[in-house]
Amino acid sequence: MKENRTVDSIPESFFCPLGTELILQIEGSDAQLRSSLVGMERGKYLIIRIPRTPGLEPSLMSGNSIKAIFLYDGTIYVFMSTILMSIQSPAPLFFI
Repeated sequence: MKENRTVDSIPESFFCPLGTELILQIEGSDAQLRSSLVGMERGKYLIIRIPRTPGLEPSLMSGNSIKAIFLYDGTIYVFMSTILMSIQSPAPLFFI
C-alpha cells in the first residue's frame, strides 16, 4: 500500500525535475489541464507554465487551490497547493 502524507509547505526533499509534465486541476474547474514545471526555489515555490486554455486566466487568482499530479520513476505523485501569483509577461507563468 502506498503511503499518503500531508505537509504544510514544500519539503526540502521534494523532487520534481524541471520539464516534468503536470496534470493540473484548478479550484472551481473540473478540467484537467496539462502543463509543465519550469522552475522552483526549493522549499518555497514552484513555477509552472500556464496551459493554453481560453478563459483560464480568471481561475489563476492568488489564493485559489490547485491539485497537481505527476509521474516520476514509476510512482504517481499528487499534491495540493495554493496559487501565489500569475504573470503573463515575459511568459505566461504561475507560482504555487
